Amino acid sequence: MALLEAVEEASLPAVLEELREAPGLLTQGVVHVQAWYRRQPHLPQPSDGKPLDEQLIRVFLRGCKHDLERTKRKIDAYFTSRGTVPALFQRRDPRGERLQRAMDILHVFPLPRLTAAGHRVTVHRMAPALVKAARAAGAGAGPPVDVGALVQLIFLVGEVRIREEPGAFAGDIFLFDFSGFAASHCAQVLANASLVRDALVAVQEAFPQRMHAIHLFNMHPAMEKILAFVKTIMKEKVRNRFHIHTTVESLHRHVPRAMLPRALGGEEDRDLAREWRRKLESYGPWAVAQDLVVADEARRPLPPPGDKQRAAAQLFGCEGSFRRLAID
Repeated sequence: MALLEAVEEASLPAVLEELREAPGLLTQGVVHVQAWYRRQPHLPQPSDGKPLDEQLIRVFLRGCKHDLERTKRKIDAYFTSRGTVPALFQRRDPRGERLQRAMDILHVFPLPRLTAAGHRVTVHRMAPALVKAARAAGAGAGPPVDVGALVQLIFLVGEVRIREEPGAFAGDIFLFDFSGFAASHCAQVLANASLVRDALVAVQEAFPQRMHAIHLFNMHPAMEKILAFVKTIMKEKVRNRFHIHTTVESLHRHVPRAMLPRALGGEEDRDLAREWRRKLESYGPWAVAQDLVVADEARRPLPPPGDKQRAAAQLFGCEGSFRRLAID
């Protein structure tokens, strides 16, 4: 069975309407973005001389509802962030010891089927062994974790999804199960606040996700501080899409049980964490090669004089986001 299934035929017209995708618009957009990309001296060009990958462009176009300027800004930011935030996007071979340990701790996997409305659901949950160890240690303590590696893992799953998505989907739903997440883990996340902030900016400015909902459950009370911090960085429309659940039954009112794994009270029998681990490992050579696929800021052209983007570009690079974070 496929790791990611396409939208059902019955739901496709509604999904395309949500994405504002008229017939022929996707092909036109791909051609336009490829032509634009070739003219960008600072962006990494494919080594084989071919145009920028159509699959990547399609996912970004749909994530931006076919707004060409927004699509181009996000693709620029995508390659820019690899150089300006190396802690997130450099040295992340999933076959290496650091990412292997991260996958032992955190299971991140999209669900195969889309919801009836065409949303892709991605589960984030601690591995059962870590949950058991945390419970044995008590509510305030838990095994130490490498927060940077866990964040890298989440982004790597997102990038593999860009390359594996089989077609149109209406947006994303993220599920976070904090079973096993202790007060000591909360402290470790807050100790890495700068990295977490960079990650939250990157996911909003440099990735094509259209966040429909974020569901949190089994939250430790100390998580309130993290959630408050996260909301200061998220855009208002995303802040309003957080849902906190005290029971799995509450979650089932938003995500059908038939889609969810057994561990979350669902009916999905596949070991999706294991299957996605194998998928990530198969992308090892690609992940290593991406260390060199970054924007070259020395070659970035400035907007014309008088353009409102010029000052930001001079100071920060791609709309200022990532360089500003580095300065802060």
